[in-house]
Amino acid sequence: MCRCRGKTDMNNKLEKIKTLCIHADGSNSEKEREVISEYLLHCFVNGGFYAKILCTDSWLEEMCVGRLFCDGRIANSEQIQSIKFSSDRKSVWIELNDEKAQKTRPENPMADWRPEWIFAFAKELKPGAQLYRRSQGTHCCMLQRHGEILFSCEDISRHNVADKAIGYAILQKIPLNECLMFTSGRVPSDM
Repeated sequence: MCRCRGKTDMNNKLEKIKTLCIHADGSNSEKEREVISEYLLHCFVNGGFYAKILCTDSWLEEMCVGRLFCDGRIANSEQIQSIKFSSDRKSVWIELNDEKAQKTRPENPMADWRPEWIFAFAKELKPGAQLYRRSQGTHCCMLQRHGEILFSCEDISRHNVADKAIGYAILQKIPLNECLMFTSGRVPSDM
C-alpha cells in the first residue's frame, strides 16, 4: 500500500452535473454524474512566464518541479532557490539558482527491477485511483523503489501525473535511477 495518498481531497476535486445520456435504442435519460474539476495554474520561473498548466489541484509543487526536470531546466532540487504560491494557489513563482546548471541532467541508467514489481503496480493501480473510480476522468501514476510503492497521484493529464511522480522523487531526494514509474494511459514519445 502507498504511504502518501493523503493529499487528495475528493470533495474539492469533483462536482456533480446533470448529463443527458443517449442510448443505442434512441431513447435518452438524464443522470447526475460526478466529473473532475479542472484547475488552471500559472507558473513563472526567474520572473518570466513559464507555463499555464490545466491540472487537478493536488501535488502542485511536485508537478512544477517534475516539469522543470523533464524540460531540462533543473537536474536536482538544489537548483531551486524558492517556490512561492499565491494565496489562492493559482499562480506559482519559482526561482532557480545558477543558470548554467539548469541545462544539464544526470544520466539515469535503468534501475534493476523484478517482474513481480510490475504486477504489484498493476494490482495497486485501480484501488489507488479514487478519483478515477468516481469520475472516470483521471490518469494515475505510481512511483516504486526496490519493490515498495512510494508515491501515487491522479490528475486529468497523463503528463501531469508523470511530472508529479518525478517531482516527488526529486524533492524527496530519491535517486530516479532506482525507481520505476507505472502510469495509466498511453505514454507518447514526448514524455
